[in-house]
Amino acid sequence: IIEPGPPNFDDPAYGTLQDPTYTDADYYWRISEGVPWTAMPAWKMAYPDQDRWALVYYLRVNFTQTLPRPESASNQVYPDIALEQTMPAGAMFGTGRQMFLKMCAHCHGLTGLGDGWDGQYLDVKPANFTDPDVRGLSDGDFFSRVTYGLQNSAMPSWGEWMPIPNRWNVIKYIQTAIVQNIPAEASTAPSPVPSAYGDGAVDVAYMTVSEDIWINDLGHSIDAAHGSEVYAKYCITCHADQGQGVGPGTEPHGIPGPAAFVPNMSLGYMFWRISEGIPNTMMYGFRGDLSEQDIWDMTAYMMTLPNQGQGG
Repeated sequence: IIEPGPPNFDDPAYGTLQDPTYTDADYYWRISEGVPWTAMPAWKMAYPDQDRWALVYYLRVNFTQTLPRPESASNQVYPDIALEQTMPAGAMFGTGRQMFLKMCAHCHGLTGLGDGWDGQYLDVKPANFTDPDVRGLSDGDFFSRVTYGLQNSAMPSWGEWMPIPNRWNVIKYIQTAIVQNIPAEASTAPSPVPSAYGDGAVDVAYMTVSEDIWINDLGHSIDAAHGSEVYAKYCITCHADQGQGVGPGTEPHGIPGPAAFVPNMSLGYMFWRISEGIPNTMMYGFRGDLSEQDIWDMTAYMMTLPNQGQGG
């Protein structure tokens, strides 16, 4: 987690289209020189003047929205070689699921409805993968859009740095879990006995979770109030406000929703599931994307939900 955090370009402090607070020169200077005592580097060491000015234009059009969006000169045309691509046999659902969480969900939403927490203010909205026009896209269409992005929008060209196998992993997840509404296993209640081995052996990651060590030995605290904020951001979409399952981002849009929380789940079990996810489902493993403090706080809040105690 970066401290101090980077600026929020949706903040009205940057001005409006009619009266921008920051000028082109302000942005160019910050991009070029960086910000002292922060993680913001001096990009003049890596990119020439022309690229930095192009970035100023991109930021002001798409994010601060203090410059008008230009008219598209023509429809975007993707290379035939990209449009002709088909899904390779080795594409991995699980890897794509985690990459979707890290790279895509903040704009496209955790269930791909285009309602992500960082993309709702964009004036070219992120794609909703349940729309009929998206459901009809071929493998090559998806590959082209991920590789080359969408012109005149905030959708980046992931092909500039993301290896081809990783692009296919993300596409595999989107097509399977969201477009094709698979896997159906996401609608079944998980067993509260954490076995990762199929033979009844208890997973060591679950056994080593200790609230006592977190509080007494490591000197941390647990804040259920903060946990409710984390739950609202990452969980309500699928699990609904009381853990009853079938949240607003699932079955109403044709996406399999999770079952209600099973009875008497322990804090340790929930911490483990939030951290590691559930294989072959849409339940992400949030370890690495949420801090341990966030996960402890959220599990404490989940223990207070009526549906968790009643078993749904």
